[in-house]
Amino acid sequence: MNWWTRLSITTPVSSVFYTELEGQIRRQNNYFSESGWNPTTAHLTHSLRLFVHYRPSAKFSASISPFTWFASSPVIVAPSDAEAPLQHEIRPSILAEWQPTLTNKLSAAARTWVEYRDFQGTPNDLVRFRQRLGVRYRMADKWQLFMANELLLHVYGAEKNQLYDHNRLIFNINYKPNPKWRIELGYMYANRLLRNRMQYIDESNLITHFYYTLPKKN
Repeated sequence: MNWWTRLSITTPVSSVFYTELEGQIRRQNNYFSESGWNPTTAHLTHSLRLFVHYRPSAKFSASISPFTWFASSPVIVAPSDAEAPLQHEIRPSILAEWQPTLTNKLSAAARTWVEYRDFQGTPNDLVRFRQRLGVRYRMADKWQLFMANELLLHVYGAEKNQLYDHNRLIFNINYKPNPKWRIELGYMYANRLLRNRMQYIDESNLITHFYYTLPKKN
């Protein structure tokens, strides 16, 4: 069991452009320690990411992340993993999202994302392709349900037997108490290939994400 949390601060620049600064912490359990099942026991990842978004309509957006920094620990599947050093990574990316309306309360959600993974201290850079397909259901003005599947593939720099990175199945509930804040709570199941061990594992992830939008300057 893992726990993922993030705080995202969005700054409107114009009617169609805005920036987003995201800080993220991911924790994991360690079955080889006394706390065992606790999903906050051990470090998994912390990151800082900057986005520039272009949203000409409510149905489409395109984004670039010119700077993203990750510091990650291995997934703990053996006692020695808990003592392994951090892996630092620079991860610029581009993405596009499309959300066509299906009914009064239901919309589709498609996202395509390409990331360049520059692992510091190693020559093995990778390009990862991500495709997410899902649906959003508006229960009320402040509440939404979101369900999606996301496939992540290494399309450049990996061996043929390491093309598959992982697959995510996501279930979230979104609550927007006011125009400034949005809270996202949910669960994500992931099937992942550990490239250093060539081992497939299943993960359960608890999600608590917080989004804040600054008022637009006149």
